[in-house]
Amino acid sequence: MKLFIAIVLFPLLLCPISGQCSDLLGLQTENKIAGGKYGAKAAGSNNAVNAGSIQVTGSSTGKIVNTVHATGRISATAAGNDNLVNSGSVVMRNTGSGEISNRVEAQSIINTVKGNNNTSNIGSVVMNHAGAGGSIDYSLKAGNLAGTIHGTNNRLNVGSVQVNGINPGDVVEHVDMKNVSVSVSGTGKDVAVDSVIFE
Repeated sequence: MKLFIAIVLFPLLLCPISGQCSDLLGLQTENKIAGGKYGAKAAGSNNAVNAGSIQVTGSSTGKIVNTVHATGRISATAAGNDNLVNSGSVVMRNTGSGEISNRVEAQSIINTVKGNNNTSNIGSVVMNHAGAGGSIDYSLKAGNLAGTIHGTNNRLNVGSVQVNGINPGDVVEHVDMKNVSVSVSGTGKDVAVDSVIFE
C-alpha cells in the first residue's frame, strides 16, 4: 500500500503549480447540459441566480467549458437589489482562467429582473477584473431572447462579450439570434446586445 501511494503522489510533487498542471490537478471547470428546459429564481438582495451558466469568483481555474443544448427555454428571474442573474453565460469576477468556451443553443432564453443595482446576462461572457490565459470561444444560437430589467443602475447583456479591467486573449464570437426583445426602464441603464465591449 505504501508503494502505491508513493507512485501516485510522485508526479504531483514534480508538477509546478501552473497552467500546465491544470488537467492533472483537476482544475478544469466544465458544465454540460442537454434537453428540456432550465430555470432559476430568487427574491431578495445579494443573490446569484444561474441557469445553464458558470460563475467563478475569487479563485483561479484552468479551462472553462460551458456547453448548453436546451430544446426548451432557459430562464432566470430575480426581484430585489444587487443581484447577479445569468442564463447561458460564463461570468468571472476577480479571477483568472485558461481558455474559455461558452457554446449555447436554446429555443429561447429569458431573463426578468426587478430592482436596483442588478446585472442580467443572457448568453454572454462577462469578465470583471478577470483574465483569460487563452482565447474566448463564444457561440450563441437561439430562437427568441428576451431581457426585462426595471429599476435604477442596472446592466443588461444579451449575446455579448464584456471585459472589464484586464485584456483577454483572442475573442471569437458567433451569434445567431432570430428574435431579440429588450424592455428596460429606470435611470442609469447600461444595455449591450450582440456586442464585444472592453472597458
